Amino acid sequence: MIRKTLLLLFTAALVCTVPVYAQPQQTLLSFTGYDYENPGDGGLYLAVGDGYKSVGFITSFGPLLDPFYDFSQNEYTYYLFDLTVATRDTDGSDMVVTFNDNGRVRYFEDPFARPYTPALYGTNPPNATAPSTFIDPGPPALGGDLDQFVLTYNFATGRGAWSGAMTLDEGSDLALYVPPAQRSGWILGAQNDNTSVPAGYDNQVEGNCLVPGPTSATQRTWGAIKSLYR
Repeated sequence: MIRKTLLLLFTAALVCTVPVYAQPQQTLLSFTGYDYENPGDGGLYLAVGDGYKSVGFITSFGPLLDPFYDFSQNEYTYYLFDLTVATRDTDGSDMVVTFNDNGRVRYFEDPFARPYTPALYGTNPPNATAPSTFIDPGPPALGGDLDQFVLTYNFATGRGAWSGAMTLDEGSDLALYVPPAQRSGWILGAQNDNTSVPAGYDNQVEGNCLVPGPTSATQRTWGAIKSLYR
């Protein structure tokens, strides 16, 4: 299987509109992990109808959540799921994949003090440890609806990008730590250089969930957007 690299570009999930940020973004959290197809046919990468999932670890929290979480006492993980490929378009070595709306992403807190099961990737997910050890003990601390999810990839350069629009709408910590006015408008995206990827996973992903500052949008041609990945 081709190992791919994901490069974070804050596209707001609109392929032909590139925001120009006027003010700094507010970070909710940062994460690292791996992604995989499930269900998938094992042939064409992200064919129409294939499912897309990712599991991994939260590595830091932004100002909104940082006072309430303690990495010395808990393990923090995420699970991205319920994304299904809606369209797959190619232009030479470039690929653009869109997904049906209403995907989900959930963030979990696993206290070390309880009978603790460390999150383990294993191989060829879904398997005995992934996603199960990333979603215990449940329910999620936070979770959200994920729409406008777009993945791009250039097979010639081995670079790509994905992002989606997230609205926080569930979790035991939602009412405690996230004001209603700050539950929507989050952008989820991932990046990384290709390193060792466990068998059965596609990419190592690393990125952030953030709310951008006020933006203006500049229209770009498809050729200009493709040049971002070269």
